[in-house]
Amino acid sequence: MNKNEMLQCIASILNYKIKNKQVVKECKNFKMDWDYFVKVASQHLVLPTVYCRLKARKLLHVLPLELEAYLREITRMNRSRNKALLQELQSIHILFISNGINYMLLKGMALLKGQYYNDIGERMIGDIDLLVHPENIKIANKLLIENGYHPINNDDSKSYFTHRHLPRLISDRYIGAVELHDKLLNGNNTLGLNPHTFLETKKFVDNVPIPSEQSLLQHNIMNFQINDNALVYGAFSLRSTYDTMLILEKEKSGTYLNINNLKHKITYSSYFYLMAKYFKGVNLHHKQKSLICLVLSHFFMYKMSLPKFNKFYIFCVNLIRYSLVFITRLKLFLVNKAYRKDLLSQEINFYTHFHNFFYKA
Repeated sequence: MNKNEMLQCIASILNYKIKNKQVVKECKNFKMDWDYFVKVASQHLVLPTVYCRLKARKLLHVLPLELEAYLREITRMNRSRNKALLQELQSIHILFISNGINYMLLKGMALLKGQYYNDIGERMIGDIDLLVHPENIKIANKLLIENGYHPINNDDSKSYFTHRHLPRLISDRYIGAVELHDKLLNGNNTLGLNPHTFLETKKFVDNVPIPSEQSLLQHNIMNFQINDNALVYGAFSLRSTYDTMLILEKEKSGTYLNINNLKHKITYSSYFYLMAKYFKGVNLHHKQKSLICLVLSHFFMYKMSLPKFNKFYIFCVNLIRYSLVFITRLKLFLVNKAYRKDLLSQEINFYTHFHNFFYKA
């Protein structure tokens, strides 16, 4: 069973449009390798999601008993963690509202608070991501530090480069790290995702601000394609595409993205083309008919079916990206006296400075 077949099988379990009979049939036809199933689902951060979907479908009996018990426990732990994150969020919300901070939730926490999941244990969440108005972000950061949070690392090079969020904050009192964003995407181009527009169109769930349906959908796609570099790596994410499906499914009227009116429309369309390959039956009317997107999606599918070629492709992309970063930082080293002084005097931790980029890449 190759990776494409496994991805298809897991996507069918997650897909609301696929009937139970077909899910069972695919599991049997593919002669399921359950160890590989766990590996791929874990890589895509959907182990609790798979368990919750099988439970909702009343198909837990297709799992081996030991695996069913394992996934049940993973989901229980994730549900407990998410409850703790929601409690932490409530304390942050009270702090921000009482101090007039204009903010909103992003990503997984926005979906969780927006009740897009039937079970709060379904979605694995890393950080509490908050979009804060640029005029409020320094005050918001100060408020969190005054209330027991502290930066998770001391990479002082942040001041020399443009980042979409401040250094991550953690607290001994709470389980989740917090990232305060004043931008939605890496780089200087918003690609149509304007923070001011997001904040102006936000909606409220239990008085907590989250993005509008269209903003949530756009950011979910572009965060994966641009911030996670999926577009250049030709990557596919079950978690991201499942989130997209939930947003479309919850809004029965169909949260519609007119791709022709969006900036960087190839980025959106190539995402939907790949999603359509695995999530059969989902009405992806957002796809723009484009030869480039068609070629890209076929290339990415072909690449994933050949592990050795995929590794070589990733190596080439990494080499190009690392080279560009090295050239950019070498240029800054040569022309910026303050940066050069900080780096040479070890005011900037050289290892952390470069490791942070390479690790994320």
